[in-house]
Amino acid sequence: MKTDSSSNVNREVLSIQYLRGIAAIIVFFSHFKNTINEISLVNIRYLGDSLFSNGGFGVDLFFVISGFVIALSTEKDLGRKMGAISFVIKRVFRIYPLLIVGVIAIGYLQNIPVSKILWSMIPLHLDYMSKPPFFGYNSLYVAWTITFELSFYLLFMVSMFVSHKYRAIVCTLAIFSLFIIIRVTTGSEITLSATSPINHINSWLMPVASIYSSSMMFNFIYGMIAYYAYKHIRTGALHGPILNTFLITVIVCSFFMLIGNSAIMGHGPEKWGVVSFALILSASMYEKNAGIFRSRFLLHLGAISYSLYLIHPVVLYFLSINNWFDIRISGFPKFVIGTCIVILTSTITYQLLEVRSSALGKKLLARLK
Repeated sequence: MKTDSSSNVNREVLSIQYLRGIAAIIVFFSHFKNTINEISLVNIRYLGDSLFSNGGFGVDLFFVISGFVIALSTEKDLGRKMGAISFVIKRVFRIYPLLIVGVIAIGYLQNIPVSKILWSMIPLHLDYMSKPPFFGYNSLYVAWTITFELSFYLLFMVSMFVSHKYRAIVCTLAIFSLFIIIRVTTGSEITLSATSPINHINSWLMPVASIYSSSMMFNFIYGMIAYYAYKHIRTGALHGPILNTFLITVIVCSFFMLIGNSAIMGHGPEKWGVVSFALILSASMYEKNAGIFRSRFLLHLGAISYSLYLIHPVVLYFLSINNWFDIRISGFPKFVIGTCIVILTSTITYQLLEVRSSALGKKLLARLK
C-alpha cells in the first residue's frame, strides 16, 4: 500500500521499499491462501492457512512505513503555505485516482449501491458501530486502511504548518492528545488494544472520533520514531560485526514473529505494530551501516505496492465470477498464475494511473510555485 512515493527516498532507503513490496504481496497471499490449501502434493493440510493466515500484519507494517517515509520525504522546508499545498497535492494525486477506480470497479462487479460507492470513495468506513479497527470495512474491503492513512496525513500537514523542524514531534503529540481527549470525553476505555471501541456519540462526529481514538494511529508514531533514529544515530557509532549480527537477528526474528502465531498476533501498537517497528528500525539501521543489495524485482514490487494492495481484490473477484475462464486449474499452478496476473495488473494500473496522476500533480505544483 504505497500511498506516498519519492525517488530520493527509494534510493536512500532500499530496505523500506523492499519491505513495502513484501508487505503488499503477503497481504495479497493472505487473501489468496485458499488456493494453496488445495495443494495435495505435500502432506500438509491447510498449507495456505499455515503460511499466510497472519498476512494482515502487512497493514501495521504499512502504517509504520508511512510514518517513516512521510517524515523523510518532507525534510525540505518549502515554507508553511507552499509546504502545505505541496503536501496535499502530492497525496491527493497519488491516492485518489487509483482508489476511485478500484471502488468503482468492485462496485460495478458486485452491484453495490451508489451511496456506498460514494461513501467508500471519500473514503469512510461503512459502519462505525461495528468492530474496530475495521468499522465494517469499505466497499473495496482493503481500503479501510486508507482512511487511517489520510487521517494521519491530515495531522502531519497541520504539524508541518505549526513547525516544519519539529513536524514529527508535533504530529506525535497530536495523535496522542486526540487519543486521550476523545476516549476521556466519551467515557471510553483507555487501552492500546486496536479492537477497543468508543462509546457512541453524535453520528456526524463518530467517524472522526473513531479514527483518532484508535490505537492503530500509534503505528504511525513508531514510523516517525524509526525515522529519527535512522537520521540522527551516527554511522560511526554503528560499526562492528556484533551489532550487525544483532540487527540481522532482530530482522529475522521480527519477520517470523509477524508471520507466525504468537502472543503478539493481531493489529495494534502492542502487537504487530511494535514488531513492525522493530523490523523497520533494524532493517533501516543495518542498511545505513552495512549497505544492502539492490534487487530490481523488490524495487518494482515496492513501487507497485499501492496498486498491488488496492487492486488485487478486484482482480481476484473478477477471476472468480468468471470461473477463471474455465481453464480448470487448482493448487500451486493456480496460485502462481493468479499471482502473475495480479502483479501484471498492478504494474499496468501503476503505470497508467499512479505514475500519470503523480505527474499531473507535479505539473500543477510547478505552476503554483
